Amino acid sequence: MNLKQLAEKLGVEFKGPGDIEISRLRDLEHLSEDGVPEENELFFVESKKVLRNHPRVVENGVVLTTTSLADKFEKALISPDQNVRLVFIELLNQFSDVPEFPSGISEEPRIHPSAKIAPTATILTGAIIMEGAVIGENCRIFPGVVIEPFAEIGDDTVLRPNVVISYRCVVGKRCIVHGSTVIGADGFGFHDQDGKRYKIPQIGNVVIEDDVEIGSGCTIDRAAIESTRIGAQTKIDDQVHIAHNCRVGRLCYLAGHSGLAGSVQMGDGVFVSGNVAISDHVKVAPGSIIMGMSGVVKDTEPGKFYFGIPARPAKEMHRMTSALSKLPGMMSKFREMEEKLEKAGLAA
Repeated sequence: MNLKQLAEKLGVEFKGPGDIEISRLRDLEHLSEDGVPEENELFFVESKKVLRNHPRVVENGVVLTTTSLADKFEKALISPDQNVRLVFIELLNQFSDVPEFPSGISEEPRIHPSAKIAPTATILTGAIIMEGAVIGENCRIFPGVVIEPFAEIGDDTVLRPNVVISYRCVVGKRCIVHGSTVIGADGFGFHDQDGKRYKIPQIGNVVIEDDVEIGSGCTIDRAAIESTRIGAQTKIDDQVHIAHNCRVGRLCYLAGHSGLAGSVQMGDGVFVSGNVAISDHVKVAPGSIIMGMSGVVKDTEPGKFYFGIPARPAKEMHRMTSALSKLPGMMSKFREMEEKLEKAGLAA
């Protein structure tokens, strides 16, 4: 629909040519700073930060923004500041493409007739393959697997028992996904306003690139707008959680019980040890090594070791730990000095 029609549906004002066709929502975090937006793409902007970090969006982009920022843009949907998040939620609903799932007691076969399954694929008893799903050559689909509408599974991929591949998600070639892993559940997005809690629709998907292995009981959530992405040849241990909008690079290792909060950007060749927590929007530089049970709250530097809570470069953390271990002895000496000063009548 065009800009004017969208403004009418959302109940907001607009500026710029009303006949601009809007066909896609984009996430600013997936656009490079010098990236040039296409005319039919719409961005959500509620912060002045974008004015510094994405000047091309300011110059050329079409945005949903607030009344207080509207004068910075030539083409915009304009919402009152206090309601812009609610308008954004309705915008996501307008662009949502969640497929219609059957209701009632299904009498259809477990493999939908519209699914495209390569003749060399193996589908074991109890797997459910839904409308429009695509299964590549030599895939092995175990009992209890659910492949939702329009999901795609690449050649030679193995899905172990009770794996769920949610709608429109993509799994590449030669991947292995172990039992009870869920790929494409809704991201954890909510907005509180006026005593009510609103769900933010998650209309993106998950893309797993080629040669990835994912352990048992993992959860990888779909993006709010674009794709949560796992890079080629990355290996993920059991019970790892990757939240919406994350991007994990190629050739990474993520050990068990680790968790990535929303919008973490992880470079290639990162090693994450067990029980690591990485805060939202953190950028983990290529080649970083995060030691076990660390909490990463700030961006890292390429190729460095980090550990601790909050995680710091290993050399710095070793110095701090060493100094901390000496503190009891220093306090004892300090008390001895106080006692000597008191006896000498020199205490403050």
